[in-house]
Amino acid sequence: MARFPAHWGLAGLAAYSNRFADVFSAVSNQAALAAVKKFSAGVSGERRFLLKSLNVSSVALALPTGSGNFGWRADYAGNQALNETTLGLAYARNAGSKIALGVQFNYTGLKASGYGSASALTFDLSVLCHLGTQWNAGFHVYNPLGNGFGKESTEQLPYVYAAGLGYDISPQVFLGVEAEKMEGWPPGINTVIQYRPADQLFARLGLRSATAVFAFGFGVQLNRVRLEALASLHPYLGTTPGLSILYAPLE
Repeated sequence: MARFPAHWGLAGLAAYSNRFADVFSAVSNQAALAAVKKFSAGVSGERRFLLKSLNVSSVALALPTGSGNFGWRADYAGNQALNETTLGLAYARNAGSKIALGVQFNYTGLKASGYGSASALTFDLSVLCHLGTQWNAGFHVYNPLGNGFGKESTEQLPYVYAAGLGYDISPQVFLGVEAEKMEGWPPGINTVIQYRPADQLFARLGLRSATAVFAFGFGVQLNRVRLEALASLHPYLGTTPGLSILYAPLE
């Protein structure tokens, strides 16, 4: 579904890093936006399980201000016959030197040819705790009220609760772990390890235990632009390739 973009398992868990977080990190924890110091933007796309009808596109923006940082996100999945669009507006700010808070309001629209359309309003809440120069912990909840589509809300959007911990092992290596509970799925553990052998190169590996999905990515930093090739492997449904481009001015 569009509300869970391709880069979820990789860039998302970087929210718990002091060195690797970026505009895509707000997918897992909106409070990560508080650390953004300059305007940045990213786009990504994937073809799920190599099926043309399951294309997913995502756009994310981050805008720092003196009163806190704002983020905007748009995701689109599907085709003309059946598609889902999600728009999200986020806000994050530091509450002292050790804690950052984030919130996001979402509009999700679902359209099916011959059946009409429906929409739903949801929100996310997030907190990040900076435990030192190397450790971060956080909590994130999506749709805690269980809102659904239409006036009767007969089709529910799932709630998601997640708690994560990140450790910057060195300036080149980050390890992130997150426990997640999504409605309708058993609890799972999400992990990612990121490695930057040089300033211009990086690689990531991730695993989502609840669905046994393995993900990896590798990329290159070209001045202010980062290019990354992504892929995930599902044990039964196959491969999902993707690509992301991030614009982030140097600090």
